[in-house]
Amino acid sequence: MRKDRRRRVHAAGAVLMAAVTTAVTTAVTTAVTTAGVAAGVALAAPATHAATTHTVQVGGYGASAYQFTPAHLTIHAGDTVVWRWEGVLPHSVTQTSRPGSCVPTPSGFDSGLKIGPGASFTRTFTTPATISYVSTALSDCLLGMQGRIDITP
Repeated sequence: MRKDRRRRVHAAGAVLMAAVTTAVTTAVTTAVTTAGVAAGVALAAPATHAATTHTVQVGGYGASAYQFTPAHLTIHAGDTVVWRWEGVLPHSVTQTSRPGSCVPTPSGFDSGLKIGPGASFTRTFTTPATISYVSTALSDCLLGMQGRIDITP
């Protein structure tokens, strides 16, 4: 009988403690918010991402002649990608409709054929999406010259 009574008292105490904790947390949050507003202090907004520029090497020499390096990027909306040509072969940076496709997207971006070193193409991405791109020069895409950019919010 005593054990049962202790359990009930313990359970009631736990419920009371949870209720008090919730009430105190709410009261403190309200007081801090009210005090901050009354004092003219703005509460900090969530941190935003500072725009960043990323570089992708287009082509190169030897084994990298038919590659984008890196082939995959994850960036934030508002970031810029600069593709820089290396080597002596012509390449393009041409958007496709999906990964693995060598067919250009009619409304997508296209750098046109460029020859490096020194050539570049720049694009800023403002909307979260996954963008696939290839080089359409000769048989570059079939040789694996494909890339992807994942754009996060």
